[in-house]
Amino acid sequence: MNDFTTIVCVLAMLLLAAYISNKTLIYLSNNLEGMETSSSSKTTSTSKSTSTTGVGAGAASWADAIKSATTKINDAMLVSKYRKDYENVIINAEECVNASMLSALMTSPLGADGNVTVQTLTAIKNMNDSKVALNEIMKYVDSL
Repeated sequence: MNDFTTIVCVLAMLLLAAYISNKTLIYLSNNLEGMETSSSSKTTSTSKSTSTTGVGAGAASWADAIKSATTKINDAMLVSKYRKDYENVIINAEECVNASMLSALMTSPLGADGNVTVQTLTAIKNMNDSKVALNEIMKYVDSL
C-alpha cells in the first residue's frame, strides 16, 4: 500500500509540474518583446499599421488606449471619495522624505577631507527629487 501511495504522489507531482511548465511556456511565448513576425492572434492593429505605414500611423489609437487606461485607473482609485486620504498620504510621505533627508545628512560619514560625501549628497538629491514627484502627484489629485 505504501508503494502505491508513493507512486500516485509522484505521478501527481509530475502532472502538476507538466501543467505549470505548459502554462509558463504559453505565457512566455505570448509575451515576448520585439517579435514582429509572431503568428499569435494577439497582434494589435496598431503594430500592424505602424510596421507598414510608419511610426506615427498608430498614434491616434495609441493615445486613445492611454486615455482609456488612465480613466480605468482613476475610476478604480475613487479620488473624489478618498481625496482627503490621498492628500494625507502624500503629505505624510513628504514628511517622511524630509525626515529621511535629515537622517541621511546627520548620520553620514564624513569624507577624508572632513566634508559630507558625494554619495550622501546624491542620496539627498534623489530624495529631494521624490519630493518634487510628490508635489506633482498632489497637483494631479487636486486637478481631478
